[in-house]
Amino acid sequence: MPISVNSTASIPAQATTSFSTTTNLQAGSAAGATFSTPLAVVDSLGETQNLTITYTAGATPNSWNYTITLPASATGATAATTLTSGTMTFSSSGSLTATTPASSPAGTIGGINITGLADGAAAMKLTWNLNSATGASTMTQQATASATSATDVNGFAPGTLTSFSVLPDGTVEGKFSNNQTLALGQVAVASFANPEGLTQGSNGTFQATTASGTAVVGEAGVGGNGTITGGAVEQSNVNLSTEFSNMIVAQQSYEANAKALTTLNQVSQATIQMIT
Repeated sequence: MPISVNSTASIPAQATTSFSTTTNLQAGSAAGATFSTPLAVVDSLGETQNLTITYTAGATPNSWNYTITLPASATGATAATTLTSGTMTFSSSGSLTATTPASSPAGTIGGINITGLADGAAAMKLTWNLNSATGASTMTQQATASATSATDVNGFAPGTLTSFSVLPDGTVEGKFSNNQTLALGQVAVASFANPEGLTQGSNGTFQATTASGTAVVGEAGVGGNGTITGGAVEQSNVNLSTEFSNMIVAQQSYEANAKALTTLNQVSQATIQMIT
């Protein structure tokens, strides 16, 4: 069936469920020293909610207390809401060794719940991932200034279709204004036991015959099928006789124009000679 790409297509919002930050807390900080990291998450309506993670150096060496707060404007309350709080403990080499409340599962802090949002969005349940995809801790305590070098938040606001492309496997991939991509369909590829047995139809098409065998339809690039080049026209779709005719017509037009210019030049030269 034909693949239709609607230029007004949109993708709905997806609420944030997890986040992580790549943060270093300065070793040797005096008790009570603080450092904050802003964090933007997306609710079920696509609105951005701005959280703040605040770290406070503890009285015990190699320990930091943390709190995550939501501003009062997000819920219509008179004061900021504390979503969760706890303690992070680091080893003598600056690696994160423990958190309270205890990670569940390991390497995460859960129970970060947001309710009563003023925009009417659904309640949110967030998980703070403390490890990267490779299993390395994203929280460290080294003798450099406290800083957050990166944040990683899932979820996204709604978006509209801005462009689309065709991948080598035939997938028609749409790109949306919220930097998301979505498969809009997939172009199939037909293979034949004897491609030379196909007969040429109109408009660069080919038709199966007894000599070619029955079409076996499948995915591009799988089982010996060829791949698809998006945005390109196959050379086999060009009618050579038509193109040669067009070339001859263009050549004759060029020769006629060149002859006219030559005649004009001769007339001009004759006129100049008569004057002189």
